[in-house]
Amino acid sequence: MLDWLYYAPVVGARVPDVDPSSLTASLVSLGAISSQRKHWQFTREQLEDLRSKLEDEDQALVQAYPLPQLRHLSIYFNQQMTRLGKRLGVRQQAMATAQLYIRRFYSKVEIRKTNPYLVLATAVYLACKMEECPHHIRLVVSEGRGLWPEYFSNDTSRLGECEFFLISEMSSQMIKNPILLGLL
Repeated sequence: MLDWLYYAPVVGARVPDVDPSSLTASLVSLGAISSQRKHWQFTREQLEDLRSKLEDEDQALVQAYPLPQLRHLSIYFNQQMTRLGKRLGVRQQAMATAQLYIRRFYSKVEIRKTNPYLVLATAVYLACKMEECPHHIRLVVSEGRGLWPEYFSNDTSRLGECEFFLISEMSSQMIKNPILLGLL
């Protein structure tokens, strides 16, 4: 199955030369059955409904901890993820995958119920594993601790638990990067 069809392309990435006419019919037919399309493609209205349902579950938490606009949070978390990625030397493809994991995870889980710094580090760790450029869990934890000492512990088991939580919330629907598949 070609799960990579609905993956957002990485800006500035080289895409291999492929004759589109030879692939069009097969890609269109396989795109209709893609798990990414079935489970992770939303309209703006659907996303707003998902977010409002998450906030409606615990109104006391929402009122106790008001958040800035979602786009500002997204920008901030992407900057923090980039800082971690630079310290680890993570490839651009894995960083793009991690960003997608964060967006998918927080479409299912209320951000106020999590430690976003732990989720960021976990998404980078998991994306590196999926994109076949893995980093040791201790290295990810130590770099996360170096960046966010007040929010991050040295306990590797917490990152491991968060990894399983992230995978389960995304229903084990991990993506494959189209750039890597195009090179095969």
